[in-house]
Amino acid sequence: MTWQEIREQYPNRWVVVEAINAYTEDDQRVILELELVAAFAEDWKPAWDKYKEVHFADRWREYYYLHTRREKLNIGVVNTAGNWGYRTKSVRKKTMTWQEIREQYPNRWVVVEALNAYTEGDQRVIPQVELVAAFDEDWKPAWDMYDTVHKQDRWREYYPIHTSREQMNVRVRNNFGRAKSAK
Repeated sequence: MTWQEIREQYPNRWVVVEAINAYTEDDQRVILELELVAAFAEDWKPAWDKYKEVHFADRWREYYYLHTRREKLNIGVVNTAGNWGYRTKSVRKKTMTWQEIREQYPNRWVVVEALNAYTEGDQRVIPQVELVAAFDEDWKPAWDMYDTVHKQDRWREYYPIHTSREQMNVRVRNNFGRAKSAK
């Protein structure tokens, strides 16, 4: 199947696919044919679990975990410490303010990455964010996504937060979980 055929057959779904016919050109994977491994509803977690299961069972095969709202695959080739791999590049991600996130995703849980953030007193000042994922009213999927992305890269600053909050108001905490005292 092509990516467009999968998108048409499984709209608004998380899918796990295997690249059957693919090649690399200019640091991009060109995927001509895919095979559907599994399709899931809006919850990303079962799809992620399935991806890990099939990927770790056979690392030589090329599996991807994606949402069908992506118009294009946009999969870049990366070389980390001599190990070649593939990284999906989102065509949707863009830098936004917290107010833009609130307007676009009202009354929802979101996971965002803070960009250009700095500390002022006991508060993080976060002028820009990048949306990682948006969820409905249930906080648990947002927390699970935060936990996953945070474990993947602890140097990046992620937050699970509800868009009903007018301001992000992220307090700085010391290593013992208590708010730092302002000086």
